[in-house]
Order: sequence, then C-alpha cells, then structure tokens
Amino acid sequence: MLWRGCCDVQVEYKIHGFLDKNVDTLFRDLSRGMFESGSSLLRELFPEGDVSTWVGAMRRPKTAGAAFKASMGTMIELLTSMNPSYIRCIKPNDKKRPGMYDELPVKHQVCYLGLVENIRVRRAGFCFRMEKEAFFMRFRATSVVTYPAWNGSVEDGIKQIMSKFDPRGQQLVFGKTKVFIKEPKTVFALESARDEKIAGIALQIQRFWRRCHVRRVVEPYWQAVYKTFCNVRADPSFGKHLAWPATVPRKIQEADKLLKRVHRMWWARMKVTSLSMDAQQDMRLLILTSQCMANEFSSPLTSSTDRPDGIVVRAVATSSLRKAFDINRHLKGIYGADQGGTEGRARRAVATCHDREVKFVAPLHKLNRSGKIDQRNLILSERHVLRVDPAFKANAKRTVSFDNLRDITISPHSDSVMVLHSKDAGHDTVGCVDVDGQNLVPEFVARLQHAYMKHSGGQPLPVHVNQDPAIEYNNSGKAGQAKALTFIPEQGQADAKATLPASSVTRQLTSNSVIYRPAT
Repeated sequence: MLWRGCCDVQVEYKIHGFLDKNVDTLFRDLSRGMFESGSSLLRELFPEGDVSTWVGAMRRPKTAGAAFKASMGTMIELLTSMNPSYIRCIKPNDKKRPGMYDELPVKHQVCYLGLVENIRVRRAGFCFRMEKEAFFMRFRATSVVTYPAWNGSVEDGIKQIMSKFDPRGQQLVFGKTKVFIKEPKTVFALESARDEKIAGIALQIQRFWRRCHVRRVVEPYWQAVYKTFCNVRADPSFGKHLAWPATVPRKIQEADKLLKRVHRMWWARMKVTSLSMDAQQDMRLLILTSQCMANEFSSPLTSSTDRPDGIVVRAVATSSLRKAFDINRHLKGIYGADQGGTEGRARRAVATCHDREVKFVAPLHKLNRSGKIDQRNLILSERHVLRVDPAFKANAKRTVSFDNLRDITISPHSDSVMVLHSKDAGHDTVGCVDVDGQNLVPEFVARLQHAYMKHSGGQPLPVHVNQDPAIEYNNSGKAGQAKALTFIPEQGQADAKATLPASSVTRQLTSNSVIYRPAT
C-alpha cells in the first residue's frame, strides 16, 4: 500500500492486479523515444523501441476500447443477419424445489418481463419472417410441384408451397426481401411436412448410393459369372468344370456361397433327370447305402466316383471298399446263369413266406456251423431275407424276417464278406456275396436298406463297416458261442483277406481269393 497526504486527506492505493487491469500496449513511438534517449537504463527498460526489430507498419496498436468497439460491431452484424429467438426463464418457486409451482411469483415475473405485451404485439403482427430465397430452399421439398425441379420465380414457388397450408391466402405476406407468416400453427405445419419429406429424400439418397455401390463392387463379379455360365445349359457337363470368379468382394461372399449351392442343385437335377429311370434308381440305392455307412468312419473317408456321363456319387470307402461302389455298371439285382429263370424260381421261393416282389438274387457262399462252405442263393423280398439251396427250395429255418434283423457288418477290404446279425442268438448269417469277382455286398445292402426302411416306416437298419481286426458272429444255433472272423494280409499284398489260424481248414471261394478259417 502507498500512503500520501494531500489537503489532510489520506488516499489508499492498491497495486495488486494493477498490470492485469491495464493491459494496453505502450505506443511504439513512446517506446522508440525511450529507447533513443541518452540514458542506458531507459534503453534497457524499453528494448521494444528498437526500430531495427520492428516488422510491418509503424501503426499504433489497438486499445482496449477500440477492441471492445470492434467486438460489439461484429456481434451486432451477426445478430442482424439472423432471426434471434429470445428465451425467458421463469422460476416456478423461490425455494428451488422440483415439482413445486407458486402462482404469485410466476405472475409477477410474467408481468414485469413484458411477456404479455410481447405476445400481444406478435399476435398483432407476424410470428415468422425469413428471406424469400431461404424460405423457398427450406420448404420446397413439401410440394411435388417445386421439388425436385422448379423453373419459375421464387415468389411463385413460395405461393405454390403455401397453397397447401394457406388455401385462402390469409397467412402469407411478401415483403421487400422477406416472407411473413402470421399464425404459428402454419409454421409448425410447414416444419412437420418438411421433416416427413426429408426422411423420404434421405431414403432416396441411400438407395441411389447403394445402387452406385452395387454397380461398382458387385457388377464386375456378376458380369464375370454371367460370362462364364451364360451358355451352361448347352454344355454336356452343365458347367461342372467351369471356374467361378477367383476374386469375390467381401460383402457378397455369403451370396457367392448361396449362388454356388444353387448351381450345384440345378446341376444335380439336370444330370439326374437326363438319366434313365433304372440309372436313377441305381444311384438312389448307392447313395442311400453310402449315407448309412458314413457314420462308421471317424474321419471323412469319402471319395468321388465319376461316371462317364459326369455324375458324381459320394461314397464312404476305404481303398478297397471304394471298388465295390463303382456305379459305372448297372445294378441288375438278379444274378444267375439264366436271369429270367432265376427270377421265376426266386418268385416261387418268396411266395412261401407270402411275399410277391423279388428285389435281389445272387449266389451266396455261406459259412456253416462246422466252418465249411455251403453254396446257397441269397434272395431279398419286401419283408424277408431267404437262404435257399441251388435248386431254390425254400426252408422256413433259412428265412429271416426284417423284424428279426439286428444289424449288418461288412468287411472294409477287397473281399465280399458280410455278416447278417439276427436278434435270435446263434442264427447269424456269414457269407460271401459275389459273382465272377464282382463284389455284390454293397448292392445287397442298398436294396435291403431301401426295403427295410419302407417296411419300418423310415427307420434304417444299422450298417457297420468293420474297423477291428475281427468280426464277431454266432451261427452255432445256441447262445453264448461267439466266433471271430479275423483279417490278415496275404503275402505281398497290402489288402487283407478274411482268414483264421493256419491250423484250421482253408478253402478258396471265388476269384477274389476270400479265405475262411473256423475260429478255434
């Protein structure tokens, strides 16, 4: 504090914040005068007076008053270019509590803030005003006449817009540069209509953008697909070997998968319908058997067998079992020296068990209880499996009903071994089904599965492809006397044949050299 005495009156000066309140910059001419004085102290206190360090004109800096004046001018100019809306805040109560309304203080505030007079003046005049061009550009979308294109004048366009909201022409008045609207409800109707139209316009813009995006991203892919498959119907293989586009946009990868799936289904339909009815039936039987055997492999041991006509059948197979699923041959169903006579004798045999249809007939090399081979004929009807002698004499003991079948076990190797397990203990059928080296077990299983599912109402018969070193069976006629049929590779061959210990009796059955040896 500084104290001075003047006329016996003491004046107190406070210097705290003095520099913050006096931020005016010292004029350059004064700084220059101080710097050019002979006093070295003044030259040191006013280094900004050195003319050699000045950049630009020697203009005096703006004072605080001039800066304030310029700021106010900018604000006034901004306010006059807008349509200001004034907000009056009214306190509902003096206790600052929510949900509490005190009528007397509110009336007092409304009265002394001039709100009543302001509303009266607004009602007597116009509540809305805007530049003509701005009004037309803002609300042109509300009329189908003015949007999207309008070739008339701005005032005519505004009249066209307001014809929907002010049919009598009592709300709209044109000024020199502005448009005036009297009632607030007209303005609210205009804004609501504009919001609805803007939403539709936004959808149109999005639709247009998506269309452009599709043309830029999807069309090259689609053109490549069309160019590749446009003449696919005339192709003998129906486009099986045609290459799909290597580059697929990320956003249509799911569509690409779906398109390939549709083509595969169409291709399969075209190929299947081009076959004869017998060939279609053969294919259905082999596919049915493949599906029944698929669950027997822990890994997907599937292969594609190509037919000369281009059909591909997926069949579960090992390297040896795959040969049995060769569908390049016709599945005859009836195998014998005299096919017609064989079918007639088989029909007479199935008639003994009250069946009519003969679905499969083939020679069966059956392993009997004593380990020897008996020549039989294997017949499949719509409800039974029959083992008849070469003269086709049926025997009730050699007939197995579908209801007594438990499952089937077949060999995965190059032999044609099959074990037909019965629900009656000790009555399993073990044998080899082939003709001239041709494995007929898959065809028999396919036809049996088809007939069994038809008999059981869709329930399949379990089919097992043996993966163990031996197949267990019991054909002794008694329970509890299980035997084992093992598979041992022959000398110089990687594939296995059905064999048992060397001390047992052996016999070569067919050209496939399938050997049986009774278990010890």
